[in-house]
Amino acid sequence: MKAQVWRAGFIQSLEEASDIGGQRAAWVDRTYTHFPAPAELICQIFDDSGVDDLLAEGVVFSETTDAAVRRLSTLAAGLDLDEEPGRLVSSEGWIEFAREAARVLASVREDLAE
Repeated sequence: MKAQVWRAGFIQSLEEASDIGGQRAAWVDRTYTHFPAPAELICQIFDDSGVDDLLAEGVVFSETTDAAVRRLSTLAAGLDLDEEPGRLVSSEGWIEFAREAARVLASVREDLAE
């Protein structure tokens, strides 16, 4: 049961990380209030879920998906989360991060469906 709880939060965070429209609404337009701030979103994906620790222990989803999660972590580490939200969400690095989050999300869902 505990594994399912962290996975649900991890998946929700990946959904939010890949939702550029929701990010713009929350961080730039401020018309959507139920969305984590950029730094909190990154924290939810990697720290709160515990996925970094789990990856260090072995295979979590599949070797391919785990490698994608690691790439996403590397992209996240290169982001300037202190940047003004409008600039951040429009930056090449953030857009690449959001696209990779969508790929990871699809891969995780595929692995869990098997």
